[in-house]
Amino acid sequence: MENNMQTIEENKARIWYTGQCHCGNIKFEASATHNLTITLCNCGICFKSGHQELMVKEEHFKLHCGQEFLKPYRFGNCIADHTFCVV
Repeated sequence: MENNMQTIEENKARIWYTGQCHCGNIKFEASATHNLTITLCNCGICFKSGHQELMVKEEHFKLHCGQEFLKPYRFGNCIADHTFCVV
């Protein structure tokens, strides 16, 4: 029961943020707690442009449109996929 109550409290404290790619073809929402943990990505694309990333669980992410514009990018040991707009 305690674990279930913790999940309920975590969900109450979440905020849904909306976002999109620069050209607007990809639109999404992501929920996170009030105190966000944002990291600096060290892949070549993000490092050169200074992008930051927020990792969320799949259930806390909604892609509204633009699936066809998403392209994965891998670097280093190719474990993680970083997805970007192809436009």
